[in-house]
Amino acid sequence: MPSRLVALAVCLLSPAFVGAQGANAKVAPGSPTADNLPIYVVDPTWPPTLPNDWILGDIRGLFSDDNDHLWIIHMPSSLTPQEIGAAVKPPIADCCIPAPPVLELDAEGKFLRAWGGPGDGHTWFDQEHGIYIDHNGFVWMGTSNGMHVMKFTQDGRHVMTIGEPGVNKGSNDPITWAAPRTSTSSRRPTSSSSPTATSTSAWSCTTQPPASTCVTGAPTARRPTTP
Repeated sequence: MPSRLVALAVCLLSPAFVGAQGANAKVAPGSPTADNLPIYVVDPTWPPTLPNDWILGDIRGLFSDDNDHLWIIHMPSSLTPQEIGAAVKPPIADCCIPAPPVLELDAEGKFLRAWGGPGDGHTWFDQEHGIYIDHNGFVWMGTSNGMHVMKFTQDGRHVMTIGEPGVNKGSNDPITWAAPRTSTSSRRPTSSSSPTATSTSAWSCTTQPPASTCVTGAPTARRPTTP
């Protein structure tokens, strides 16, 4: 190696050179530093009081959409009779009533809409878990014990159910899903974002003995008869 290249390599690798480079480094504009790190505090007044004496149960999912609106999914069944005294039969208090499972708030915390629960063409979750707004604005939700995922429009119209509520045949089964509540893999199920889609595809994987396997197939998908 030519002597000049050797000298350059020694210079670049020396602690003094590295220290000098670090000392001369500049912070990118807008980047937080030790002097201006953001400080987060809980705002107990946000969101403002919900309408209709509603109260939230366990929060099971949050998602901020492209409009900076906050989507909340909670579990009404987690509320105790004492917490929803106005809803029990007979009422034991003037307040409160469980809010619908899905709520949308604007950036200021103003209530915009709420929906969710049993309806024609779909079986609602026993334990809500997770919410996601896709690139076409559809709302996807999962469950921690129901073995199915559901897709809705933002005004609460059921579009699709993937999986079979309460049916779990294991992660190698190409038809049903096993607890589709969260994902720890870079793989994800794929489906059409069209409300009139006629087919879907999915995968399931296992790392349990005898070998790590993945299978693909079409899970059970139920859609309304009319778009």
